[in-house]
Formats: sequence, C-alpha cells, structure tokens
Amino acid sequence: RLWPHLHLVLAVDSGSNQIYGEMLRENYCQGVPFYSPFYAATEGLIGVNLWPQEPQRRYMLCPRSMFCEFLPERSLEEETPPTLLMEEVKEGESYELVITNASGLFRYRLGDIVKVVGFHNQCPIVEFQYRRGQMLSVRGEKVSEALFLNALKKALAQWPGAQLVDYCCAESGIMGDSVGGSDPHYQVFMELKGVRNLTEEQRYKLDVCLQQDSAVYKSFRVKGSIGPMRVQLVAEGAFKELRKHMMAFSNTSPNTFKMHRVLRRKEYAEFLLGRTVS
Repeated sequence: RLWPHLHLVLAVDSGSNQIYGEMLRENYCQGVPFYSPFYAATEGLIGVNLWPQEPQRRYMLCPRSMFCEFLPERSLEEETPPTLLMEEVKEGESYELVITNASGLFRYRLGDIVKVVGFHNQCPIVEFQYRRGQMLSVRGEKVSEALFLNALKKALAQWPGAQLVDYCCAESGIMGDSVGGSDPHYQVFMELKGVRNLTEEQRYKLDVCLQQDSAVYKSFRVKGSIGPMRVQLVAEGAFKELRKHMMAFSNTSPNTFKMHRVLRRKEYAEFLLGRTVS
C-alpha cells in the first residue's frame, strides 16, 4: 500500500546491514525482490553481484577497479602474514582484503574477511564474512559479528512479540566504572519494538544461545573467566541519534556508513548507556 508500483529494492542487505534488510522484507516489502549489486567501500568498488536472483550475497571481484591482495585468515595474527594475489587464492578459504587504489592508497588492510566461494572465469567470487575489528573478545574467544547475530536471532525468537530494531555491543573493559567491578563480560545494547521490558530469564537466553553456538565462549563461561552478558534496552530512536553522533566525528559518507556492532570508544558506549530504559 505504501509503494504499489514497487518492483525491486536496490540496497546493501548483507554484513552489518543484514538486520535492516530483514526488517524491510518482513514489514514493508513482502514479496518484493531485493538486489545488493555492489560490494564497495569508501576506498572504491570491490566487487559486483552477478547473481541478482540468488538470496546468498556473493560478489565477483573487479580487477580493474582496485588492486587486491589477500591475507590468509589463519595467518592474520602473524607479524608479517604472507600475501597472495588473485590467481593464488583457493575456493573455500577465507582472507582479509588488502587494497591499492588509483588515488594513492597503497596496500591498505581493509579489515574485511571474505570467503572465496568460486570463480567467474578467473576472477574470485567472494562472500563477506565479518570485519576483523568487530570481533568480541575479552579472553581471546573471538566472537564474530555473524556468530553473535545468529545467537541473538535465536534468543529473539524466544521473546514473544519482540522485534529487533538495532543493536551493538561493548566489551566491559572499555566501560570502566560505568558498569561496576565484575568479571569481563559483554555489554549488549538493543532497541526492540513490541515489548517494553525483558525479564532477567529472557535476557539470559542470549547468553545461553551464544554458549550453544560457540564452544570457546561456553568454556570460558563454565570456568567463570567470562561473566554473563548484560543486556540493556535503549529508548526508541537511540541508535539514530548514535549514528548521527558517530558520523559527526568521521569522514564516512551516509551511503557507506556501517553501524559498529562492537563499540571501541567509551564515549559511544556511554552515549547508549545514558539512553537505557531497562
């Protein structure tokens, strides 16, 4: 009824934008196809989606747009990890992208981890996995954005009437005295629609779901090395305000801005902490 002649939604609906795409599909654009045409960053075009009718977002890398090199995921913690070229990557393996563009940006580590899922002629086809700087890790457990979101969806299904509007996390270490003295843990901020509050039992479901999905996280929880998550609901519009606040201090354009799922600056975490309602 809002857009009676709408035939296609052109949008980035993978990675950090996945929850927004799902929200549109479920609430406003039921039955309308979505197409995520490009994999791009502020630095330039990285890949093109040649398969618009497939739900899984995959992109053929564009060799003439930027020069790409690849760091194997298993070697990322090394001081000087080996660098591979396009013709050297292997299907099924994951890599961090290193880019060089025509504007003078030279061998820049993008932070995006992608998985090679095939080749189009000789060009790698990749799926976005996660951003390296967006891993939750208070004891070396390394919980990726995708892993956490999957656990959050499972917990959400057990909260009757609740719909996710937005979320992000912070490691307790950056919060200092704001959260009191306790074992290292995740501070989770959520904006929900359809419910005003969650019981402590409902909040704990998120911790349980992540333990089910991550054996490493579970081992630290069982040993008591990591404390239970603290789930806090924020006021309506809190994430819109945070987005404006974050963009005011960055050079990112509105078209390429991605909400940080893991907050690394105390001021951003305190921004949301000041807007909690329960």
